[in-house]
Amino acid sequence: MIKWEEIINKFHFSNISFLSLLCLLLLFTALWLPFKYLIPSPIGYRETMLLLTLLLFFPLSYFFIKKGLLEKKVIGFTLGNSPLFTIISGVIAGILPYLICVLLKYPYAGGNNNLYDTLTSTVYAPVWEEFYFRGLFFTFFILASYKIFFKKAIENSKSYWVLVIFSLIIGIMATTIFFTLIHTDATKSIFFASISYNIVYFLNGSLISPIIAHSIYNLLVILRLL
Repeated sequence: MIKWEEIINKFHFSNISFLSLLCLLLLFTALWLPFKYLIPSPIGYRETMLLLTLLLFFPLSYFFIKKGLLEKKVIGFTLGNSPLFTIISGVIAGILPYLICVLLKYPYAGGNNNLYDTLTSTVYAPVWEEFYFRGLFFTFFILASYKIFFKKAIENSKSYWVLVIFSLIIGIMATTIFFTLIHTDATKSIFFASISYNIVYFLNGSLISPIIAHSIYNLLVILRLL
């Protein structure tokens, strides 16, 4: 498990806050503001804006890391403590919320099930969504919980895991709200999926796990909708 308390300091928190707020602003522009008539694109306005945002944030994050303003592990650029656990936990985190939704008969977010939609759902979407929502937003909320509410309590308390769990709940719920806002056609199933992705990322600190989980979940949904 990643030791979140080791990366809590003003240096990292200020930079992850900057990246998160900038990302939120760009996502809001990409998803909600009526600029689609100003930027015509053969792949669609939403996909174009999200791609541009992704192309901005990977170099920006790399710049922060190279300049020593951020560590790779803070935003999930790591294999985790155990690559095998990273992969296996990702697979489980993708299958489990799917099975829950099947048992509860919740609706899924569906596309046209063509090759383009399949590649978008299983490759493109998992990468950019997990980078934004787990690497940036979830990390921001976890660090904010520690830094603002629990730092002194953690330093002076033996109930470390109680505070960790409470911080985790804050991170899960806050991130899930934002994650659900871009999946309004299947809020119940997305709710369980987001919780699963958050937990698996919290456990090992690697974006590989939630990317695998997200990809597998979307693939299972596509196969079920065929």
